[in-house]
Amino acid sequence: MRPVQLTVVGATASTPFLPDIYQNPFQIGIGVSATGLLGTTNLSWAIEHCFDYTTVINPLWNGNSSVTWFQNSGLGGNSSGTSLLTANGNYAFAVAAIRLNVYSAGNATTVVTANFIQSVNSP
Repeated sequence: MRPVQLTVVGATASTPFLPDIYQNPFQIGIGVSATGLLGTTNLSWAIEHCFDYTTVINPLWNGNSSVTWFQNSGLGGNSSGTSLLTANGNYAFAVAAIRLNVYSAGNATTVVTANFIQSVNSP
């Protein structure tokens, strides 16, 4: 699988991406960063995943409805002031879909980017 980059501007959820659930072992490295944090800006965000594979592979799935999103316990939180957000983590267990969700951005110019790299077994 090629590396995936999800970017969110302001407070919204990214389009989910579907990792290759057939990789064994299932391993995804994640790096998150934000720019545009100025003054008293507060940022609340999370990497989220779902397990409803049957729904997410349906071509009519719109990316948000009909699934339960779970927060990655190690990738999410709050940042405020002039501090820049950087975080990293991983998935060591299979999930059906992953997204970046920015709950509050403080200002409309805050850009949050998540990079995902999934290990693959080469032939």
